[in-house]
Amino acid sequence: MYTIPIWAHIVPDFTDKKAFSAYQKALTDDVTPLSLDTENGTAEFEGKHGHYAASLEDCPCGARPKPCKHMYRIAMELGIMPGKPASNTSKVIARQATHEAGVTSGSVRRTMQGLDHDALSLLDTVACHCLSNGKMGGSPILVLRTPAVAQLVNLGLAEETIGDYLHCGLSIGKEGIRDALQRAGLDAPEKMFRPNARWAKIHEHLQSLYESNPDAVNSAFALLDGTAVTYDKANVIRREADHILYPRDDYTQPSLF
Repeated sequence: MYTIPIWAHIVPDFTDKKAFSAYQKALTDDVTPLSLDTENGTAEFEGKHGHYAASLEDCPCGARPKPCKHMYRIAMELGIMPGKPASNTSKVIARQATHEAGVTSGSVRRTMQGLDHDALSLLDTVACHCLSNGKMGGSPILVLRTPAVAQLVNLGLAEETIGDYLHCGLSIGKEGIRDALQRAGLDAPEKMFRPNARWAKIHEHLQSLYESNPDAVNSAFALLDGTAVTYDKANVIRREADHILYPRDDYTQPSLF
């Protein structure tokens, strides 16, 4: 029988950026466990970087500090922490199959060739964000909710997260955020989006709007996980996207076979 750890009695909030982010990610279907042992408080996960056997005491995923999203998810699944996490077993099983088969540069290129221009441009933005955050990934990136988002998520080229508008990176300018809020019928004070306005205030405003009306905010924006694209894959994406989006006469497309 497992012992309930001290951290499981505390629901993280915005005062602890990393813990709050891990808790929010634990609610997504991306962290659906492959299996759960309710007797011993352990679970198996298929993460973006491999297979993890986690418990309430530890997880080998590499995230620091602990508890990580996998440990929070176990606590939610056991009912010792609040939360109604989304589940998608088929998604994580498909990821497991991908890991077992291996992801090659050729497979990434083949997938990218099926993207339209908007989706490819968005994927390039996500890859740039991943590379700028280093091999361990980082904060999510805020993008406009467009069909390109769904295309990338459905193909497994990006993963959506929720909730952390305070610490997200941005792919949209102030006017773009203001216009998206207005289209969604949300409060967008003009003075907040002036050229000299502080970005911190915009982040706080987005977070406040999300807490009061999450559906409306989610209809306007998407938060793409900063670790959704692995560092190595991001390098391939950036290289190939550059040639497709900005073609040069001296470039020869590598063979896919």
